[in-house]
Amino acid sequence: MTTKNMDDRVSALESWAFQTGRDLAAIKAVQAEHTETLADHTQRLEQIEQGIGLLLAHFGIEGSK
Repeated sequence: MTTKNMDDRVSALESWAFQTGRDLAAIKAVQAEHTETLADHTQRLEQIEQGIGLLLAHFGIEGSK
């Protein structure tokens, strides 16, 4: 009976480890998507800031940074 109990425990642990691995892979995929989105937003923000700087310079307004 101890063997079956041990087999059940090992099986449950293997199942948990497999599911944890799948969960971690899903988390890493979402993290990669968020990192890519953040990079896109950062690039867009830099372009907007540059455009505003050019607009201010065109009208002779000194920007603050």
